[in-house]
Amino acid sequence: KDFNYTSVYGNEAKYYIYNHFKAKDYFFPMNFFKPKDSSVIIVEGLLDAMWLHKFGYTNALSIVSADVSKVQLNKLKNLDVNTVILCLDNDIAGEKGCERLYKKLKSHYIFKKAVLPDGKKDVQDCSKEELDKVFKNLEDYPIIKFKRYE
Repeated sequence: KDFNYTSVYGNEAKYYIYNHFKAKDYFFPMNFFKPKDSSVIIVEGLLDAMWLHKFGYTNALSIVSADVSKVQLNKLKNLDVNTVILCLDNDIAGEKGCERLYKKLKSHYIFKKAVLPDGKKDVQDCSKEELDKVFKNLEDYPIIKFKRYE
């Protein structure tokens, strides 16, 4: 078998990846990456990164999952960035991925979170106008919520 695929919630294959390609050793699309304001936008899927590049967000990179490998961590440290913008999928795996990335990288970067509009699973569900608003209104990460006692 030359190709592998990921299935999403038991549905048909979403991504086909050549088996001999070590996706966890790379960011996508690294050859088109251009940092903006010393930042990188981290997304899960290959198509998420392409969607953002289509709208001018050339500082977007896909980690091809909801976690980074040691090889990717080392490559990230070599980029000329000081801020990581987390924009993983708006689901449980994406939230857990944000937590893992923060724990692994918190001593090296400032973190921001791109909060997608209600009902949007990932950046591909958003229009350019919605994305412009999302990236204009980044939140500090981790998001700390305080409980009010009276």
